[in-house]
Amino acid sequence: MAATSVPATSTRSAPTPNRTDRPVPPIRCWRSPKVEVRGGALAGKGVFAVEPIAAREVVAVKAGHIVDRDEVVRLTAEIGDQSLQIDNDLYLSPRTAEEVEQTSIRMNHSCDANVGFRGQVIYVAMRDIAADEELCHDYAMDRTDDYRLECHCDADACRGVVTGEDWRLPEVQARYEGFFIEYVATKIREFGN
Repeated sequence: MAATSVPATSTRSAPTPNRTDRPVPPIRCWRSPKVEVRGGALAGKGVFAVEPIAAREVVAVKAGHIVDRDEVVRLTAEIGDQSLQIDNDLYLSPRTAEEVEQTSIRMNHSCDANVGFRGQVIYVAMRDIAADEELCHDYAMDRTDDYRLECHCDADACRGVVTGEDWRLPEVQARYEGFFIEYVATKIREFGN
């Protein structure tokens, strides 16, 4: 059997550079050009419509590192709670104070939310939202871990205290049906209330 050789003028392409040879782009969330972050009516900074937003329109997409519960507890102590729970023990979170502004949506809680989720990281309008209206979601739509938060949203539906068990409440499930983050929607299907 004769050995074959590859001529010097081979048409084989050069090996592609290893992905680690390229700079890693910064992690960034995305917000619709129809919204802006400014001083919130409910707390700190908030997201406001700068022009009308139609029901089911995408208003933001969360970004971050995938971290486990232990790391999110450590990060929360260092940089505040900027995470989004995507499974029992998984979260999207910034890892440094420098990443907070790039990865945080800055949407406040309301017990009468106008924004919900599509899938795991996409925030969508649950109804038409008017210009200058603050966009808010209900933490019951995306949190099942152990927490307790006194709520001051002043909505007619205000629960007064928001916890990681609120996704189990029949009235919360009915109000936000179709808008829970997929992880919580799966828990509702599996466990009911």
